[in-house]
Amino acid sequence: MKEQKPNIELNEAYLKAFDYFNSELFEAILLQKLPRPMLCLTRNHQIIGGYYSRDKWTNEDGETVDEIAINANKMVDGDPIFLFNVLIHEMLHLWQARYGKPTRNGYHNTEYANKAKRIGLQTRGPKGERTGQAITTDIIPDGPAEKAIIDLPEEAVFPWFANSNDTNGQGQGQGQGQGQGQGQGQGQGQGQGQGQGQDQPQKSGVRAKYTCPTCGLNAWAKAAALISCVTCNQTLIEQI
Repeated sequence: MKEQKPNIELNEAYLKAFDYFNSELFEAILLQKLPRPMLCLTRNHQIIGGYYSRDKWTNEDGETVDEIAINANKMVDGDPIFLFNVLIHEMLHLWQARYGKPTRNGYHNTEYANKAKRIGLQTRGPKGERTGQAITTDIIPDGPAEKAIIDLPEEAVFPWFANSNDTNGQGQGQGQGQGQGQGQGQGQGQGQGQGQGQDQPQKSGVRAKYTCPTCGLNAWAKAAALISCVTCNQTLIEQI
């Protein structure tokens, strides 16, 4: 029986997928190559598919790299279109943090929406808006992103998927924060998350629960409030 090496197998595919989309969508279309981030998986029970955060890892020489994470709880169905949409969404947050002009932490501004469309993603908020805090992305039919996903090399396809939604961890979420689940702030670690494909209903109560997608910090405040986790430099995600 062949010895399984799940961490190596998944991490190698993850990096190859990042490098492939970096070449096909960012270097070829936006003409700017992204620096490699630390590619991670997270367990999150809000609604996010992933997040991006700046300068979250440091080596012994003091060099830093950003972080991109995909929510393992969203990998249950093994849907490559959804997963790579999340990855590309978060990569675009990395692009904006390094080359563009991000606004407040967790916000998808006009620049983000325009660049997303150029690479084949359509931004969409709960009410159909192109910009805002709780924004997901849809893949534009026959656009660059869809074509890149269809032509993804076999070695970049994820060989492992979660077989259940872990209900003991913390947070989910695409749609708020930066990243497809996703936002970014300049110079500091911000988190962006997607929450893809899920529109957030209006709150009927006065107060709502918010959770940090990285550390799981919880807070209560009025609905639609903007709250940040100082420790993680992430926008807390409103629970629905």
